[in-house]
Amino acid sequence: MTRHPPRWMTVGANALLLCSTALLVTVAARRFQPRPSLPAVRQIKTGSELVAVFMVASTCGASHNPDLPRLLDSIRVRLSARAAREGEQFVTIGVSLDDDAATGIEFLSHFGRFDAVIAGGGWAGPGALSYMIRDLHGDLAMPQLVLLSRAVTIGQTSITSSSDHVLGRFVGPSQLAILAKAAPTFGDAGARGQH
Repeated sequence: MTRHPPRWMTVGANALLLCSTALLVTVAARRFQPRPSLPAVRQIKTGSELVAVFMVASTCGASHNPDLPRLLDSIRVRLSARAAREGEQFVTIGVSLDDDAATGIEFLSHFGRFDAVIAGGGWAGPGALSYMIRDLHGDLAMPQLVLLSRAVTIGQTSITSSSDHVLGRFVGPSQLAILAKAAPTFGDAGARGQH
């Protein structure tokens, strides 16, 4: 003989299930409502870009030089003005070579706002591999600023970019100070920043 629960229990369980489902749907709907986007640091558009890649690590003594934030601010102003004169878009990328991404992001925050940030992975992370080791080989030292040029094309359904071309590489606070004082000019061979 099969025993069934009393009718009031079945109705109560179904009501509880229905209320729980309605509550979950309401919470999910609120949670997944589109939120207004924060304004972009820059508007991505078709054209030439002047890119400044700034690389540091919280574990690097020279990256703690108290003059670096001021120097980087001055470099941003000068390079932004140069890019505007040349009809280029100016892009800044902050790279932290800290092993821990959160530590790197926090350390980069001392140097102002960047259009993009790459953090974590140490010397084998994507920042070091892209801008020092594999793709754009350079000095394994910090702080370092690499100036690049590239062309970006925005299509209806795609974005393409040329390869990055190194215009200059400035290693250490003294070379960054030189860059901060004079807007760079780049010949066909490109400046090395090795003053």
